Formats: sequence, structure tokens, C-alpha cells
Amino acid sequence: MAIEPIAFTNEELGLIRTLTERGEAWDCAEYNPLRSRIKQFYLKGQAFRCCYCQKPNPVQHGRAWDIEHVISRSLNATFMFEPENLAVSCIDCNLAKRDANILARPKQTFPRNSDAYTIVHPHFDDWADHFVLGQVVYAPKTAKGAETLRVCKLWRFYEMIGQESLLATDPRYVELAERVLFAKTPVEAEPSVLAMRALIQDAKEGG
Repeated sequence: MAIEPIAFTNEELGLIRTLTERGEAWDCAEYNPLRSRIKQFYLKGQAFRCCYCQKPNPVQHGRAWDIEHVISRSLNATFMFEPENLAVSCIDCNLAKRDANILARPKQTFPRNSDAYTIVHPHFDDWADHFVLGQVVYAPKTAKGAETLRVCKLWRFYEMIGQESLLATDPRYVELAERVLFAKTPVEAEPSVLAMRALIQDAKEGG
């Protein structure tokens, strides 16, 4: 489900306007209370799930979450406080995505439609329309899902339950992983996901 954007108060809008006119950057100390409210708003709205990988992490301390600018500040600083350009992401997804250009074409004004973005947008897309998710395996249903997987490096979750060694040593697993990554529908991905789980379980049991 797409998330709801934050609504800034008149006082907050005045602060943004004043500091923007002064040329202050995102990390200006005067923005601290506002950044804190943004983070808490989206954490609650996203049910403590990353906007890209959807992994839950029910903690609020700052080291667990980043405020995410879908269109990065380095690409367009004028969108820094656009409510629909804001979300929260896990640290790993944020670091993987960094300053990637995720616009289908350059825009001078903030684009408010799904087609403008090459990855799944937390405000304009329903995540479940683009992915099927097993325990740790992401299979894209759409081109957007595949691009989100690539940009945010969602294959990193393979390492969590022993798949890293399998990817390196078992050609069956490599083939199955490729089938899952390029599956176009959940039905197409399911047999490969089940077979991968069986290989993982066998490896855990020393088979």
C-alpha cells in the first residue's frame, strides 16, 4: 500500500522557507526538530518497514533508520522537503541507493505520478504490485520491481541464511536464483523459490 505524505504546519513551512532562502543545507541544526518529526511520521505511517525492502524493524533510534529522499538531494535540492519525496528507509537500502538517478526523464517540477520513476515509489506505487517476497527472496513482478532490486541491492538478503556460500559453490542454486530474480509473476517464481529453500535447508543440515 502506498504511504501517506506528511502535512507540514504553517510554522514548519515558514522555517523551511526561511532556511531555504538563507541557503541552509539539510543537515542544518535548525532543522533538527523538523527532521525528527519527519522520521517519526513516516516510521509510524510505514509501520516500521523500510520503503524499499519492506523489512520490519520496530526500533526508533536514529542509527536504525534514514530519512529517504526518493529523488536524492544531490540530484535536485529543491525537492528536499516535498512530502511525497520523503519516506524512511533502512540504512542498507539508503546506502545502496545513494544518489542513483531514479527518474525516467529529467524533471524541473516534482513529478507526482508513478510513470515518472524507474523504481517502486513509496507514495505512488503499491509495493506488492511489483514484488513477490519469500522469507528473504525477492522476485520482481515488473520492470520497476527488477530495477528496485538492482538499485537497492535487495539480493543482499541472500547472505542472511547461508545462501552466499551456495551462490558461490552450487550451480543449481545460481540457476534457481536467476530464475527467481527474473520471474515476471509469483506463479512463475514459486517453484524456484521452493527449490532454493530446499537447497538451503539441505545445506544447513549438512546434506
